[in-house]
Amino acid sequence: MQSLRSVQKLGALQWSKLVQERNTPETWYGITLLWYMLWISIQQLSTDAAGMCSVRYPAALATLADLEEVSPTESRPPALDIYTESINSSRLHYDDTHIYPYTYLGNYYYRRANYKEALRNWAEAARVISRYVLRLHCCLLSHVCRLLEILACQ
Repeated sequence: MQSLRSVQKLGALQWSKLVQERNTPETWYGITLLWYMLWISIQQLSTDAAGMCSVRYPAALATLADLEEVSPTESRPPALDIYTESINSSRLHYDDTHIYPYTYLGNYYYRRANYKEALRNWAEAARVISRYVLRLHCCLLSHVCRLLEILACQ
């Protein structure tokens, strides 16, 4: 299962590279290959009653949702459901530490001129980022306190 998560992480990184490239046949081949790779990796993991995977990498799901939005597949869930699942996965399995699910969903709403939902999701991404800063400050503070205790004992 760990190797399948690695495939999902690699897929999310590859997507960021592919979208920056020019519109060439190689780019479209890479996008198609990425789409298959992500779906296969998700199908190989355990699925719940609704057919959705129970453990997934949030950025990979958000990437897959982007791909499904561009080229929807009849037998697959709609992009909005996959975006929502990526947020749920981040909350459930990663202590809500991933910003990409929120930014991708915000972009999805923005492309549909639903600016209120876009801003709401971007604000959620900012909330997640602010938790990083708070954790960093707490970590630094604990190290400084420990250092002061060591110095006080000398």
